[in-house]
Amino acid sequence: TIWGSGILEPRQTINYFVDIAGHVRKVYVKEGDLVRKGDILVKLDDAIYVAEVESCRKQLLKASRDLELFLATVEQSKYKVVEELKIKEMELSKAKKSLMLARKDLLDGEKLFAKKMIAEKELEDRRITVEGKEIALKNAELDWKMAKEDYVNFERSTAMQRADKEAALAQAKEELVKAEHHLAQTVVRAVTAGITGKVFVDEGELLQEKQQLLTLKQINPIVAKLLIAQEMSMFVS
Repeated sequence: TIWGSGILEPRQTINYFVDIAGHVRKVYVKEGDLVRKGDILVKLDDAIYVAEVESCRKQLLKASRDLELFLATVEQSKYKVVEELKIKEMELSKAKKSLMLARKDLLDGEKLFAKKMIAEKELEDRRITVEGKEIALKNAELDWKMAKEDYVNFERSTAMQRADKEAALAQAKEELVKAEHHLAQTVVRAVTAGITGKVFVDEGELLQEKQQLLTLKQINPIVAKLLIAQEMSMFVS
């Protein structure tokens, strides 16, 4: 048996701070109190933080609905734009085929006219028909280009608007997480069992951000510091 005197010290002293400002509603401990893990140490007035959470939830719901409505509207609008482009593509294809047939008919007419098998007026009618088909093709090409440009602009515009809506939704989610974090900090609990050290706040006091609340001395495990005679030190490792 080795005799000596000494002191018992906590392995760790925990300093409690808050990241938010607010009034202290209640202090549940005083210096020297024994607390268990999870016990409430201090509670702040949470009225403004409850309201903040509710406001953020409403903003999140609104942002979510805005995105859903936008996507539904986009699908309807996109269908119309795509269908218009398809129609113009079909009209362009039809105009090309019609011109090709008219040119073939003109070529056949020129051969027949050379053989004096058709009158000059009929040949001239075929030339006029080709000219009309060429004009129709140019108009069809112009209409198709405009429809294509409308489609490209639609895709670009909707992509930008969707990005804005999704960014707003992401921001609303972040704001809600932040608000819930603030609300959670209005209840300060012991992260471990221990003995309360110095308490720095009083009920009704207005706290500033980053202000220290109290200290908590962890008692499990505990450190023993002993003072023993020099001649007994050889028996201690």
